[in-house]
Amino acid sequence: MTFDFSGPPPAADYLVDGLLERGTITVLSADSGAGKSLIAASMAVAMMQSRPWLGRRTTGKRVMFIDEENFYRVIFGRLLALGMTNEDRQNLLYFLRLGVALGSGDWMERVREEMDDFHPDLLVVDTAAAATNVELNDNSAVARLYATSLRPLVDDAGMLLLHHERKPQGSYQRHAGHAMMGARQWAGQADSHLALERLGDVAVEALSDGRMLRRYPLKMEMPKNRDGRSVNEKIAIVSEHNPGSTQPTWLRVDRVGRGDLT
Repeated sequence: MTFDFSGPPPAADYLVDGLLERGTITVLSADSGAGKSLIAASMAVAMMQSRPWLGRRTTGKRVMFIDEENFYRVIFGRLLALGMTNEDRQNLLYFLRLGVALGSGDWMERVREEMDDFHPDLLVVDTAAAATNVELNDNSAVARLYATSLRPLVDDAGMLLLHHERKPQGSYQRHAGHAMMGARQWAGQADSHLALERLGDVAVEALSDGRMLRRYPLKMEMPKNRDGRSVNEKIAIVSEHNPGSTQPTWLRVDRVGRGDLT
């Protein structure tokens, strides 16, 4: 690589302003059941529909998912409740439970071929544990996975890599930057790290027509970013449900408090 220092440095090409940049890998971590997949889907739908996400401008239109965690009914209902329509389908390529194992065989090349055909702006991998073939606790193996199987996929796209956090034990106090399951290189090799933390139980409100409004509070932090940005803000997953139904009629992610944004 050569450099031309006669001009200014290139500007960041953000897919989500200040959070997710083209050509980089962002890890989104949270405890099991805390809403990683739903948050990723919310971000993706906003991008496909050219809407802001949590008050931040989005760019790009096309999103590709490699999902080894969820199943069809949940994914369909979630995308529908988030506002997806048939007009948006051309912007979505979804691979669901195909046994993708990045880091083994020719999976990276196969994914690369699909990306070359579809030209996604964002690639969502759900999750690191389920969609890669690497010993989660092996720092050297995780670093090689990034170098040989993950970074080659983000020349022209951004990657959102979902990852579980370890279960708190005893008097352990969660620290967002150190909470990811397995090797430290899951965070060390990432370009940025977003972390979600539950802030309490789901609040349920009965509406006058019998429907239920549910509000699930979370905190979103950015413990790592190569530009030195930080995020610490409260968000909420808000959904409306018909009586007796677990499937939401609509679903959104709201920003409920402005924290430290630098």
